Amino acid sequence: MGKLSAALAAYRGPDAVEEKAQAQGDATGSRTTLGQLIRNIRYDRIELQLAVEQGFPWRNPDSAALRTVFGLPLDRPLSE
Repeated sequence: MGKLSAALAAYRGPDAVEEKAQAQGDATGSRTTLGQLIRNIRYDRIELQLAVEQGFPWRNPDSAALRTVFGLPLDRPLSE
């Protein structure tokens, strides 16, 4: 069993455990960054929808096409 352990350690290299820990840390950081990006996109989307809501009110029938493009309801104001 000693030869096998030595061969395995030589195959993995001296920093195998540290590299694995670093990779796990990088993955956690990526998930955190992804979550932040999704929140930023959501807030920007809401700001854009509210701007369209201001410029193209639901009471004006001529606004229907643009409200549809931006995902706003045609029969009521945006409530989010």
